[in-house]
Amino acid sequence: MITIRIVLVICCACRVVAAAGPRLDQLVDVLEFHRLGDAWRRDVTADCGNDVAQFLAALDNGTVWAAKMFDANGRYSSQLLWGNYYWLGSYTLCEQLHFSTALESSVPPFEGAYSVAHLRINMTGFLRPPTRDVSLGVCLPASCNRADVLQLVQMSAPPSTTVLGVRTIPNSEFSLWMEPGFYLLCVVIGVVAILVAIGTGYDLMLQQRQKQKEEKSPGAMECNGNHLSYTATGPPDTQSMPKSEFHEKRPGLLVQMLLCFSAWTNLHKICDTRTEDALACIHGLRVFSLLWVIAGHTCMFSFPVSDNKAFRQLVEKDFLFQSISNGAFSVDTFFFISGVMVSYVFFKNSAKMTTKEDRGAGAMMRDNSLRFIGVFSYRYLRLTPPYLFVLAVTQLNARWFYHNSVFQNPIMVRDQATCPDYWWRNALYINTLFPVKDMCMIWSWYLANDTQFYTLGILLLLLSAKYFKLAVTSLFTFLVSSWFTTAVIVLNSHHTPSIEEPLGLFDELYDKPWTRLGPYVVGMCVGWLLDKTNCTIKMHKAVALTGWALSIGMTFILVHGLYGDLGPIMSASYVALSHTAWALAVAWIVIVCSTGNGGYINKLLSCKFLYPLSRISYCAYLVHPLVMISVIMHMDSAVHLGRATMVIVIFGYFMTSYMLSLVVSLGFEAPTIALLNILHPLKRKAK
Repeated sequence: MITIRIVLVICCACRVVAAAGPRLDQLVDVLEFHRLGDAWRRDVTADCGNDVAQFLAALDNGTVWAAKMFDANGRYSSQLLWGNYYWLGSYTLCEQLHFSTALESSVPPFEGAYSVAHLRINMTGFLRPPTRDVSLGVCLPASCNRADVLQLVQMSAPPSTTVLGVRTIPNSEFSLWMEPGFYLLCVVIGVVAILVAIGTGYDLMLQQRQKQKEEKSPGAMECNGNHLSYTATGPPDTQSMPKSEFHEKRPGLLVQMLLCFSAWTNLHKICDTRTEDALACIHGLRVFSLLWVIAGHTCMFSFPVSDNKAFRQLVEKDFLFQSISNGAFSVDTFFFISGVMVSYVFFKNSAKMTTKEDRGAGAMMRDNSLRFIGVFSYRYLRLTPPYLFVLAVTQLNARWFYHNSVFQNPIMVRDQATCPDYWWRNALYINTLFPVKDMCMIWSWYLANDTQFYTLGILLLLLSAKYFKLAVTSLFTFLVSSWFTTAVIVLNSHHTPSIEEPLGLFDELYDKPWTRLGPYVVGMCVGWLLDKTNCTIKMHKAVALTGWALSIGMTFILVHGLYGDLGPIMSASYVALSHTAWALAVAWIVIVCSTGNGGYINKLLSCKFLYPLSRISYCAYLVHPLVMISVIMHMDSAVHLGRATMVIVIFGYFMTSYMLSLVVSLGFEAPTIALLNILHPLKRKAK
């Protein structure tokens, strides 16, 4: 009896396991048209039924076009347990069925249409997780609407498979020509292109006239080269002071405004390497930090659309990947640079200004208020035009891909839903004060935080002109409050930092200004120090070697030190202090390089080849995720990741982003800065 019971239990267990789902080898025929039976035509439209019946008959007869159509359908091949959840077949092949070639003239009597079915497969009880969501490409006659495709997939799939939905690619209900934003964007691009063309042509004509005048009069005054002064109140921006010395008489205001759009002059300003810069090492820090950002975002965007997602678990043990995965510290470098420049430039300009000591508090408050409005409005008007342009392209791009891409990645297509409702938060630089699920252009969180830090920094700097100790006390109070707030959030959420989840608690920790203030404060202190010492600090070799050892050791520990599980207190301490600690390590690099103690490191970071890249890094930061999303969402199959492949892709994105950023800079950033230098009251007063 006991033996019989054991056998019955084993049989029941086997039945339960079998009922739980198919074996792995049974998934090869996840879309099997022979499961349709005889009654399937009653559940679809008449035209669809006739065309599908014709397709199945031609497939049984071995017709070439039917074989191609069947071959365009997705199926399970391998690597499901390695993360292959995209069985997409070929969208391109399905589109090309009705095109005949010299080698193959067999074409179907109808056009093919491609759809993506989202399936939930219930696996056997031995596999974890027990269910897997996959995307299945389906190529069927174009006469089948979405409801027809849904019915056919449900009847063709195994019983243990649930069809969650079907998307037709492309969506016939969507048309780019019906989007008002598309026409508005075309108008903006057209107007800018015309202004750039006219401004460039007129500029070249004036230069030609000047050249002819110089040939006739050898002693005539040569044309001065324009130069840009640069600040770093965000990712690198440019400021220009356009000067036109083509005529003995200064051109009128309209002519000057038109010349602001000259791509030739603006390109010379961007590529100018003649200007000596006391903080030249910041150019290199910008470029290399942005390369780090692009490397991290490449992995972030590539992993979700790969057919070997588990590859990430393998490379997480690599030294190189650990460096990339902790790329969040690259953003802290940008925050630090912003703090350095806003403080350094402020104190430099303050030293040149003459103030009356007997001015009353009311007059000083009025002057400071006007100065704050002028400085803040200059920054806002300087950053916003290219920002809003890229934001508009991002929203339209996401909307197009939402209806036309075989992928449905939430991160890449979320902007089509959030940007129309919440773009104004980006325009006001307050989008990080709201939930991340509603954020438009998610990588713009940096610009919002940096603008908020800039506002706080300018207020404290203006306060320091009269009450220096109070300003310093307030600054460090904000810093300590940021540490304490971050630690409390980590403790309450039981968060543990790890290499596997470098962006854990993004909404609570990563993008919030009250958790990222530390590097900006350190940067402001370094800017004040460099101004007070006039970038001349003599340093003993022993001190320099000790500083380099501490700086390198600190960066290495922060990036590669997350091994094992940290306790609650260690987790809170690491998350709260790590960003500030990173800024302190970078502060040493900037101080020694700016004071003549940097050696070969300073030569590398101050290489003049990096100047042009640094000057367009702001636009490169704006456009690089757009480049990645466009490349990925245009693919019709999942990407297979590898170490060498990822390295090549990273540098490809880096170069492409900078080339595109040059176009955006010449069209929007550089002309805006040139116009501000002509029209803004602060710049006109400076002249």
